[in-house]
Amino acid sequence: MKIKWYPWLSIHYQNIIFKYNKKIFNPVLLMETPKKIGSFELIWALSTWMLCTSKIGMKFCKKCLGCCLMFSKSHPDWYFLDADNKKIDAVSTRSIIQKIFNTPQQGGLKIIYLKNPFKFSSFISDSLLKILEEPPNNTFFFITNNEPLKQYKDTLYSRCVKYKITQPDKKNSLIWLKKNTLFEKKKCLIALKISNYSPILAKNILNSNLWQERYDLFKKFYKLIKTNLFLDLLPLINTKNYLLKIEWINCIFLDSLKYYYKLYKNIQNIDQIKLIKKLYKNFSKKSLNEKIQSLLRCKKKLLKKININSELVILQELIKWKINN
Repeated sequence: MKIKWYPWLSIHYQNIIFKYNKKIFNPVLLMETPKKIGSFELIWALSTWMLCTSKIGMKFCKKCLGCCLMFSKSHPDWYFLDADNKKIDAVSTRSIIQKIFNTPQQGGLKIIYLKNPFKFSSFISDSLLKILEEPPNNTFFFITNNEPLKQYKDTLYSRCVKYKITQPDKKNSLIWLKKNTLFEKKKCLIALKISNYSPILAKNILNSNLWQERYDLFKKFYKLIKTNLFLDLLPLINTKNYLLKIEWINCIFLDSLKYYYKLYKNIQNIDQIKLIKKLYKNFSKKSLNEKIQSLLRCKKKLLKKININSELVILQELIKWKINN
């Protein structure tokens, strides 16, 4: 198993191992992270170090049985439960929960990695909270969460140590992105801005068809402002990445609103000034704000419901759009 490593993870890797050695952590560590930061890679490396039987300082040896099992994705004492994985059903989830109470097969530590665990059913979430209240012996929990905790927040916070990870700074993100994509600085900067400064997501956009899809979407959008035939945007939005396309459109509306308030330095789509000005001239502040709020509700609806008809939801949204001077 080949694991990618990102330079901004090193400081967190070192901090967590230092605190672990000093016994600052209790057995449950909650990492509050943005999306696309490399949290899986970080936790995998930390877990490998913790399960390594021949550590050298902060490095795992890569040779012992523990390391070999981790690299081959077959360590019996490492469990990964991902609520976003549609292949994991209620039966397999309960099976993993039951295994949490088993004695470590390698005689050392047992590590459980829970990703967005409170997106599971309330029954499973409550079961996990109960386990975290009194974790089994020789068991360590990593939890990553980038979704609102809602009713579980206070309970979870009382049973874990929090560790916050933010996106790397803009300068280092830009350096890494240029090095790993070979694109010009301006294009890398735009990709970072529209990715909420996530260098991993920005790289994915630049190294795939998404960059061209974004260009085609905005080009079509510009032409349709005159005709008001926004339904023609449907085939460009309703693709595999429809949530990302909705974010792009919302972002361009936000940029137009910023243009109203002369917040030019805060504009993200700096390569789409022509479109931003066109929206500024044809939509009122109120209309832009209404569209932004409506798109947020649209995205929430698409995220919330399983097997939802995305085409119908997006179509209903586009029907609402009217030019308002």
